[in-house]
Amino acid sequence: KYESIIPQAPLDMKFHYWEEQEDGTKILKIHTENFKLIKNLEELRPWIEKCKDQKVAFDTETTGLTYGEDKIVGFSLSLDRWSGIYVPIRHRIKHEVVEMVDKLDENGNQILTKSGRVSRMKKVTATYTDYEGNLDPKEALDILYEILVGAKRVIIHNSEFDLNFMKFEGYDVRKIKAFDTLILPYLYDPEASDMAGLKKLEYRVLGRKVPEFSEVLGKKCDNFADVNPEDK
Repeated sequence: KYESIIPQAPLDMKFHYWEEQEDGTKILKIHTENFKLIKNLEELRPWIEKCKDQKVAFDTETTGLTYGEDKIVGFSLSLDRWSGIYVPIRHRIKHEVVEMVDKLDENGNQILTKSGRVSRMKKVTATYTDYEGNLDPKEALDILYEILVGAKRVIIHNSEFDLNFMKFEGYDVRKIKAFDTLILPYLYDPEASDMAGLKKLEYRVLGRKVPEFSEVLGKKCDNFADVNPEDK
């Protein structure tokens, strides 16, 4: 039976580290994750220097999968596995109004119940307002591009997707020195094609089960733009 050489992490794995005390003893501790929501350009600009000549992990969230039609709604950056930032630029808040209306047939006439009453139904109407914490898309993406170009290496999973979205925003992505982790399963094991997906890799190598996209979006969200960045 064929067995992949990609390492299998224990599924209850925690991110532990040893902290050395003044007396030389070591205490086993768990890393706490420190991910920050960026709320203005002043908080984002220092990342230009922070990321200069560094290895930077980068990811985008979009309204869909079609280049030139869908848009970037936010992006994330990280310099290590324990911390990072998320920058919202085109999120929106969905507001639903529920009202009872008459049921109508194809000719626009009211539909009656057996007792002769007008049949009623719930009608849900959605309206949208821009998320107040959005940064100006052009200014934020300009800063992002400066960060990516200045980085020693930009680490992306499926770079074709993220870089094409940057390209359609008007940026020359050829200047970005990217390393695509999508290739790693094939470097580990040429026959492990089913491990190319990020969720499967995280589960296999890190023992972390990542929520499905539908779980993150929830039933009321049409796409990632509808997710409130402040929700955890």
